[in-house]
Amino acid sequence: MTQTLFPENVAPNATKLLVDSKNVAYHAYSWALKAYDGEDVQAAYFVCFWAKIKFAARRCRTTRIAFCWDSDNSKRTALYPAYKAQRKVADDPERAEMFKTFDHTRDVVLPALGFKNSYLLDGFEADDIIAKLVEQNKDKRVPLVIYSTDSDLYQLLGNNVYMINARMASDYGRLKPFTAASMREKYGVTPADWPMVKAIAGCNSDNIPGVRGIGEKIASAYIRGEAKPMAVARIEASMDTIKETLRLVKLPFEGTPDLEFVPDALNYDAFMRMSAEIGAISLSDDGYWKRFFNGEV
Repeated sequence: MTQTLFPENVAPNATKLLVDSKNVAYHAYSWALKAYDGEDVQAAYFVCFWAKIKFAARRCRTTRIAFCWDSDNSKRTALYPAYKAQRKVADDPERAEMFKTFDHTRDVVLPALGFKNSYLLDGFEADDIIAKLVEQNKDKRVPLVIYSTDSDLYQLLGNNVYMINARMASDYGRLKPFTAASMREKYGVTPADWPMVKAIAGCNSDNIPGVRGIGEKIASAYIRGEAKPMAVARIEASMDTIKETLRLVKLPFEGTPDLEFVPDALNYDAFMRMSAEIGAISLSDDGYWKRFFNGEV
């Protein structure tokens, strides 16, 4: 039997699912390349992307989804020019083709299917958009579920804010959401502490260097007051740099504008037409999608 993230007294469609869209799309694309080797990559990606959305939406019993996208440029480079400088899409034709597919999902597929809450803000990242939506909704007692693999988002966890792993695509019963309590159990720190942990340890994927020899485990120990004297000395000697890095990792980034979550106009017929046109026949046989596009969860 499918389990849900929330107690039974949380009504269907009460939850907002906040999707780190490029992150989810990347895992869908990777899954498609591995699982459908030799087949049409675009059709396989389409199936895998919607399988991942189904996994999260079904588990949360919701059709209320915000698709949050990264801008191609970042305001963070004004503070740190080397930010994500290692990600050179132009030098990798296969990677460039993959990102064109993601752009098509954002610019063509989602609007055609009636999803109205697909956000792209010039200079800001999906993380900033998700953080702003959390900030605007956290006092409304609305359950919020972040769908991503990005640990930067741990800082947003709270009483009604949860996270599920975008690498997962099945096994509804065993998967547990990552929560503020999970974080305390794993790292011994709170979500509010996490930006400092990241500022101390750095982030390889964002090309942000941390304090030499200090990872998340030692950084967390420092926050708890349990780090060894040599680590403490190294961290405190780097505190000016850490404070600057904190501006990069704290969410949302400075200046992220407010957002409006509006009703969707979901179109099941468009979903079926698009599935048939791309050759994603398996989606046509899945009764879940008819219920989803009719708002039935």
